[in-house]
Amino acid sequence: MLVNKVFKVSMIAGALVLAGCGGDIKVKPTTVDNSVDNSVTNPSTGTPTEVKCASYTQNGSTLTGTADGNDCVYSTTFASDLKEITSDLYIPAIEGRHIFNGSLFIGADYAPGQESNIPATGAVLTIEAGSTIVFSGNDDYLRVARGSRIVAEGTVDKPITFTSNEAFEDLDTVGEGPKYRDWGGIMINGRGINNKCTTAEREADSCSQKTEGAVSYYGGNIEDDNSGILKFVTVSYAGSGPKLAGAGDDLNSLSLYAVGSGTTIDYVHIHEGYDDGVEAFGGSVNMKHLVLTHNQDDSVDWDEGYTGKIQHVLIKHGNQLGNRGFETDGAKSSPTAQGDSDESGSNPTVANVTVISNETESIRDGDASRGIMMREWGMGKLYNLLVTNPATEGSHQCFELNDEKDKVEVDGVIANANADKIIVEGSVVACGINFKNPKNNPDFDLATWWKSKGNIALTKDHVVYAADGYRTATTMSDAEGTAVTIPEAVDVNAMDPWFDQVEYVGAISESDVNSDWAKWVDAAMSIAAASSFAH
Repeated sequence: MLVNKVFKVSMIAGALVLAGCGGDIKVKPTTVDNSVDNSVTNPSTGTPTEVKCASYTQNGSTLTGTADGNDCVYSTTFASDLKEITSDLYIPAIEGRHIFNGSLFIGADYAPGQESNIPATGAVLTIEAGSTIVFSGNDDYLRVARGSRIVAEGTVDKPITFTSNEAFEDLDTVGEGPKYRDWGGIMINGRGINNKCTTAEREADSCSQKTEGAVSYYGGNIEDDNSGILKFVTVSYAGSGPKLAGAGDDLNSLSLYAVGSGTTIDYVHIHEGYDDGVEAFGGSVNMKHLVLTHNQDDSVDWDEGYTGKIQHVLIKHGNQLGNRGFETDGAKSSPTAQGDSDESGSNPTVANVTVISNETESIRDGDASRGIMMREWGMGKLYNLLVTNPATEGSHQCFELNDEKDKVEVDGVIANANADKIIVEGSVVACGINFKNPKNNPDFDLATWWKSKGNIALTKDHVVYAADGYRTATTMSDAEGTAVTIPEAVDVNAMDPWFDQVEYVGAISESDVNSDWAKWVDAAMSIAAASSFAH
């Protein structure tokens, strides 16, 4: 195997380097050989660089990856869905790639009735900045069990990349390049709070719920549970895995099951996943600086009583890739049916979101690309939103309070909106179809409610972005260039110091071009623009 391989230029790490160089550099998903064969052009030192692969010791045996050129390859003896690694595992940065031929399970999974066995400090997976982690099969995924942690902390110049074989020419056996559903994604199971468990189960520390797409368990009663760090991390072409309950029972690119507020999720780019980009099943994990591009289903989804904080989220749907930007649910069934109060539904605080949806329907299920929907007893405080879509027909609405009946009950979001348990302020929609009124509440007019909160609704012809098409324009205007008054951004930092102080709506301002957030966004959007699904 050559020391330097022909890499697909669509790797996000490469785009980050280019974005930091300035100028109008474009990253194209072509098969251009920009590699150098060091054995020919570089003087030999006489001693090849030793590749140190990851290893761990468990039950008296030490297992180590196999060096193959600059890569490290890990067999199913090292890691698979039949083997739980209960020792700490350190993955070092190497010139090549860490290639896993099976799933990677960190920590032991504990079924219902075994909650008392969950360790307070379990196995820790540490991944060094600049590492590239590759999964070979579409049923392979990374799972972090309750009590264990992942510490994957890159930098803006050395991100940690999770991707598929097909992102590299020399590993792409089919020859069609990378695509959604190439591998399973990342699943983190926490001991935080979710409302699928009853109050009595949480008080007795006997909360265990089964994950979607694969059998493992999550839940507990520790609000500040710490499942580790994901920072400067990219996740591409994921969202497959075992389908235990048939269609729809898939793995997301990043699944956060009852993950607590002690966990750090910051600077994450999720690209071209088959199901949701990131979904929080309860828990209170906070998330900041997210870019989600070309994900087939919902880009951000929460359910089961999620109560975290989120800021700076840029969502871009691809051509025939994208359902809702945000799909937000409060609970799978009425909170009172679980022995809880009506206040136990999801109730996060979210600020500075941009959703750029489009006129197409998802290849996955034919659902329309649209903006934000809240339903199923959901609550929340949403500030400084910017949602756009050019479509004038179909179901491409940009904001929706969905009060349709679930089983035998109306799901309660309109009641929550009227009671100020749903708050939207400092926000703009500029779409062909701005709102969809709820079917079961014909007297509730969403446009009137939106305006009463100090938000504005523009048309699809208004110019709301800078020339790059995703930064919020300093001055918004109509089609003739006449400036329009937009709402003043809500000072979310004054409400909670966790939030950054901002003076703009949307995810990123036209004036921000040099920050780490600007570099992260530009690199991610270069990848989206170069994709065959770009719109």
